[in-house]
Amino acid sequence: YMAPIRLKSVSNEKLGVITGVEGSNVTYIVVNPEIRYIEYNSGAAAMTGTLINPRSGWTVSFNPAPIQTGNVTDGSNSTFSRWGVSLVEANINLNETKNVTGFRIYTASSATYSPTQVNVEVSNDGITYRSLGMPLRANLTTASGYTYIKLYEAISTSYVRLVVSYSTSTNSNNRRIAELDVYAN
Repeated sequence: YMAPIRLKSVSNEKLGVITGVEGSNVTYIVVNPEIRYIEYNSGAAAMTGTLINPRSGWTVSFNPAPIQTGNVTDGSNSTFSRWGVSLVEANINLNETKNVTGFRIYTASSATYSPTQVNVEVSNDGITYRSLGMPLRANLTTASGYTYIKLYEAISTSYVRLVVSYSTSTNSNNRRIAELDVYAN
């Protein structure tokens, strides 16, 4: 969008004055609106809602299939799924509609191995997904191996897709997900 702005005065009079010539006191600025669903740099203390528990009714699938398969909803950080590739798609069917407020992913005990980017998508039918954003590592908070993704407001959904990117320099032993958690209210 372009927005016209009418100039009435100059904040530093040493730079000059606004001329009285018709049209010369209007400038245009370009506005690029953005709807942001993900609140950047929010850690555990900022999360709202509660962790969904139990998660036993969930169905979780990965693309591509992991080279080592572990249960990512069992509450244990010592069981994990691992990949030899740097881009992993995790699909979670919550098996009911929830008002989701955020996500927590446990990858490894070191922030060095945290995802470099996470694309967050939601769906009500498991077919048509809507992207909520793709925060980079610099916009994510990682503490004690957990990466936190907080939503500005609750979003009603039944399906979640997290496309997790790892650095290509990260050893494949550390391209892993041990726990997938969802906050809801």
